[in-house]
Amino acid sequence: MSSKKCKWLVIGLLIAVLLSYLITTARATNEPNGYIINEATLYSGPSYNASSYTTLSVGTEICVYGSYRQWYEIGWNGKTGYVLSEYVSIDHKQEYTITIDATPMPIAPVATPSNKPMEPAPSEAATTSTPTPTPAPSGNTSIVESAEVYLGVPYKWGGTTDKGFDCSGFVQKAYK
Repeated sequence: MSSKKCKWLVIGLLIAVLLSYLITTARATNEPNGYIINEATLYSGPSYNASSYTTLSVGTEICVYGSYRQWYEIGWNGKTGYVLSEYVSIDHKQEYTITIDATPMPIAPVATPSNKPMEPAPSEAATTSTPTPTPAPSGNTSIVESAEVYLGVPYKWGGTTDKGFDCSGFVQKAYK
């Protein structure tokens, strides 16, 4: 497997793990992070053709787990369902900090553009303080190196700045 394919595989796996963690964390906390702003139907799937559970009234607090096109996947009263996003307001002021507790595993070094092997990052104790991100790399750096600069930046729903971002904001930053 070429190093380019290997890098894309690693990036894909990192994104999949991050998304899985975020969804699992949101479901585990079950703390409301949004509310209904206009009477809305709770569907079993992201489609008008899906069966409907109930109608949610204005002001109902919900847990927003994710989005699919114009639908939000939400949790309410022990049920998971889908509501049109135009009927939901998400509390964008609520910030999330992601702490990943992982045991480092030895991996084969990957050659960088200057053909020097990358050294593994030293283990650090998990902290809850907001880190100051390193400025974005410039020049001929790989996507993985660009993405690693932002490790430790807090998760913020819809965020696209160094103060916090979500998965799409992270990808945008890594490719700049």
